[in-house]
Amino acid sequence: MPGIDEFLRLRELASMLSQASAASEAHEDELNRLRKREATRAETLTILDAFKFEHRTLASRLNDIEHQLSQRLVAETQARLEDEGLALLMRQQEIDRAADEARTFLGGYDKTLTELRVEIDANLAQARLRRDEALARAAALREDLPADWREKFDRVLAKKLAHGPFSRLTNTRCHFCQHAVSKVFESEVDVLLQLKACPGCGRLLLPHKVVAG
Repeated sequence: MPGIDEFLRLRELASMLSQASAASEAHEDELNRLRKREATRAETLTILDAFKFEHRTLASRLNDIEHQLSQRLVAETQARLEDEGLALLMRQQEIDRAADEARTFLGGYDKTLTELRVEIDANLAQARLRRDEALARAAALREDLPADWREKFDRVLAKKLAHGPFSRLTNTRCHFCQHAVSKVFESEVDVLLQLKACPGCGRLLLPHKVVAG
C-alpha cells in the first residue's frame, strides 16, 4: 500500500521535472543570446556590402564625370559636373570612414563573438547535462510510483497550474484555493495517506507528514 515514500517520490518527481524545464529554458536563453550577437554581426556585414556597392557606383560615376570634363564643354556644364564630382567625392569619403569604422567594430566584435561562443557552448553543455540528469531521475521515480498515481500526476501536470501541482489541507480547506472538504476527506489524505486532488483547483494534496518533513 502506498505511503509516505511514494509521496516523497512524487514530490521529488515534480521537482526533477521543474529542474529539467528550467534547464531547457536556460539552454534556449543561451541560444538566443548567441543568435542576437550573430544577428548583429550579420547586420554589420550587410551594411559593409551596401557601402561597397555605393562606393563602386560612385567611382563609376566619377569616372564618367572625369571623362566628360576632359572634353570641350560650355562653362555652365563644366561647373555643374565639377560640383557633382565634388559632392560625390565628399560622399565617397564619408562612406570610406563609415566602412572603416564598421570594419574596426567587426574585428573586435568577431574576437568577442569567438570568446562568447566558447562560453555559450560550455553553458549549453551544462544545461543539457542538468536537463538530461533531471529527466533520467524523473523517469526512475515514475517507475517506482503506482500506475494510478502516475496517471493522476500526469493529469494535474497537464493543467500547468501556477505554483506547481501540489497543495495541502489546513482545517479542511485547500491551501491554494480555499475549497472546503469534509473531515473524512481530510482524514483520507492526512491519516490514510491516499492520493487525492483538491475538488476546487485540482492540485494533488500532500499529507501534513510530507509537508512537515
